[in-house]
Amino acid sequence: MAQIKNPFNEVSIPFSKMTFAPDIPSAALGPNEYNSGKNVETDIRGIRSMAGDQEILNTIPGTPTFITGGFRLQDEFWFIVATVEGIWYASNGTTDWYDITPGGTPIDGYDQATNITEAWNGTIPFFNDCIGAPMFWPDEPGAIMVQYSNLIIPHDINDIVYVDPTTMQIQLVTAYDSAPYIAGQKITISGVNNYFNGTFTVVSSTTTTIDYLAVPGASYPGGPLGSVAPAYTWNYNPNWKSVVANFLRIYSTPNVGSILVAGDLTATDLDDVVTNYPVTVQWSQAFGLNQAPSTWEPTITNIANQVEVPLRGPALDSFPSNGQFFLCSFWDTVVFSPINYSTTSAPILGIRQFNQGRGLLSANCWANTDKLVYGLDARDVWVFDGQDFQGLGNQRVKNWLFDQLDPQYYGRVFMEVNSQRSQVEIYYPDKDAIDGVPNKMLSYRYDLDCWNSPRDVESATFSCESPIFTYNDPNYDPLYSSRTVVYARGVADSKLVQKDQGYSFIATEANPDGNIASEFRRDNIKLLKDYSGKLMVHRILPEVVNIGAIQNDNNNIPITPGTGNLTVTLEGANSVGSSPTISTAITVPVDANGSESKNPWAQFNQNAFRVNSIILSDTSNASVWLCSATTWQATQVEDDR
Repeated sequence: MAQIKNPFNEVSIPFSKMTFAPDIPSAALGPNEYNSGKNVETDIRGIRSMAGDQEILNTIPGTPTFITGGFRLQDEFWFIVATVEGIWYASNGTTDWYDITPGGTPIDGYDQATNITEAWNGTIPFFNDCIGAPMFWPDEPGAIMVQYSNLIIPHDINDIVYVDPTTMQIQLVTAYDSAPYIAGQKITISGVNNYFNGTFTVVSSTTTTIDYLAVPGASYPGGPLGSVAPAYTWNYNPNWKSVVANFLRIYSTPNVGSILVAGDLTATDLDDVVTNYPVTVQWSQAFGLNQAPSTWEPTITNIANQVEVPLRGPALDSFPSNGQFFLCSFWDTVVFSPINYSTTSAPILGIRQFNQGRGLLSANCWANTDKLVYGLDARDVWVFDGQDFQGLGNQRVKNWLFDQLDPQYYGRVFMEVNSQRSQVEIYYPDKDAIDGVPNKMLSYRYDLDCWNSPRDVESATFSCESPIFTYNDPNYDPLYSSRTVVYARGVADSKLVQKDQGYSFIATEANPDGNIASEFRRDNIKLLKDYSGKLMVHRILPEVVNIGAIQNDNNNIPITPGTGNLTVTLEGANSVGSSPTISTAITVPVDANGSESKNPWAQFNQNAFRVNSIILSDTSNASVWLCSATTWQATQVEDDR
């Protein structure tokens, strides 16, 4: 029998502000670090299991590959989704998903790897898909997206005729090689008369005709012939048939206005030769709030431009910070800075190399809070304040994260800010992901400087921050005072998913009940000042409460705590860093009040060990548990029993 060396003692181990640190060996863990867990997150009070997911809105026709959202008509929040079938949809929760695809026909070439970047100017979103010219969605009722035109030569109008009561038709003097416009594009008619001069929306076109929405009551009285040209031009090089960009962002320049910036250009010339210009960027003319620039062509009267930048690799993406604009490759960063100018012919931006060590892993691998930008490159996760980059993952999650990633799927990684929970989220595919579609999310609590263990997500193709949408028959209504993160699933005929709502994940074939398998493991529990002695643990009291169990019948969101269960597992070993030689698991009930009647001590009866580990786990969908500390009752002994 073991001989008792010291009398019975009781020690409390707090779990507040714990950080996930899988890069640190168990033997070297500090008091606020753990290196193994899943579906748990840190809290200023302790460690807790993650809340679940909730499906919202109607089923999306097709398979989503991109999602964004923002405020538009009369301050309504709208979701916008692109699918692998090449169709764009929009909904505000009260409307069903409706087609806003430019031209009204699917865009060829979309798949789950399609790189889509976005830029919002007030109520107007801009998009770039690396396949065609940029697009934007006018803030108008029933509008479809407008695509910028690669055409640069206007055509003379031969005649203007009525087609039907709501449209008019332009007959062209010279035929195009193919239909010059698609439905939804804007054209400008000039040189005719006051009835016809202006900007109009295209309904359809052939090689010799353009049908467009007419001015009510207009009639063609004859007279001088005019010309028709694209109202929104993208390509202005007469030697290029078309040009596409790898990314598009917006930069609001001080005292000038906003400009769109696009980079890593690929052009097709008149002989159909394709050439990539990886370090070339161009920006549009300046434009005001809730507007779209009409041209990207530099003139004596605007500030548009096209330049090569001093990057050591392709321009991947860009972001604004502290009044400046930063452009990144894999390896480095350049900065655009406003400069004083005395004439409109002078450039608006000065360009210089900023950093040769920091960049981005791919497009969409950055997210911004109010003052800071967070990003991921091949070295580490970083935070940027407009002046300096600082690594966040080194000696905590860096090595572990890159071990999880397959380099061929770097382009699938994306980031999002969850301001409600004060965290930055990295969505990524691990080695078990299907076709490289992200199945995990790693988050960083920037208010606590703590990392959370990975969370399961279901085929997350992209995400955005949005209000919480609650179901009120027959529609979903947004709670504008709230925030959450919504992601789209790369699954055919699925719904949007809003995170951190409810207490179960999305049901799948592998997990039909949507159970949240939460686990927190704390190794190297130190109850003595040194490791020279052995401890016989008698009892452990988890100071745990159930912070979510009973659901709202309308939207499945927990509103009242109830009773749940937590499994407490004790493992022991005889030396630091060695594998445990015994494991004992005990399930204890917990309720909302943490009363002793519902939170009994977990009674253990096992051999004495020098090193102890504790595991808190739950595999049900009946609770969201939070553990602030564990109290241990143990006795130091001299030898083994």
